[in-house]
Amino acid sequence: MKVLSGALFMVTAALFHLQRYGHEGSDHVRLYANVILFGAALVGSDETTISKAVLLAALAALGASFYFGAGWVKVLSPKWRSGEAITIAFSTRLFGNEQFAAALAKHKVAALAISWAVIVWELSFGPAMLLVGHYIFLWICVGLLFHGAVAVLMRLPVFLVASLTLYPSMYWVATEAVPAWFCLMRWGGA
Repeated sequence: MKVLSGALFMVTAALFHLQRYGHEGSDHVRLYANVILFGAALVGSDETTISKAVLLAALAALGASFYFGAGWVKVLSPKWRSGEAITIAFSTRLFGNEQFAAALAKHKVAALAISWAVIVWELSFGPAMLLVGHYIFLWICVGLLFHGAVAVLMRLPVFLVASLTLYPSMYWVATEAVPAWFCLMRWGGA
């Protein structure tokens, strides 16, 4: 595991730094996830429950911070709040989609609704992980739909892959770690 995770980290880091064009969010998620996996492989064995829990919690925290950061940037942007940014994103040459951009430009209320749906979903994913238990599955389903649409419409499948690496840990935190933590806090481990 140490050799495999080390090799994966080295390849990911090299590709990250050799990339000639701009980075997008999933590049960072893959790099940081590999750092976490490599660190977990170095400090723990595959058999220890504690090292697995720390690994899962770290990956879930990465996912929560990734989504919260993306949502926070959008909520601070007047263009995202107005729905204009999503139309602009689909109008770009590299990742655009002419038909979808034209539909959004024609239906500004739809662009506004999509923008705010993305903002609210991104900002709420981390808190939901701590508050909703098994209902976190709803946030994950929305994420799969969102990243699936980005993969198809914008030709960015790496976002879907990045989210698939984080969702199991986020589900574990919401359904296993948080309830166990509350039980320990309330009853002192009894």
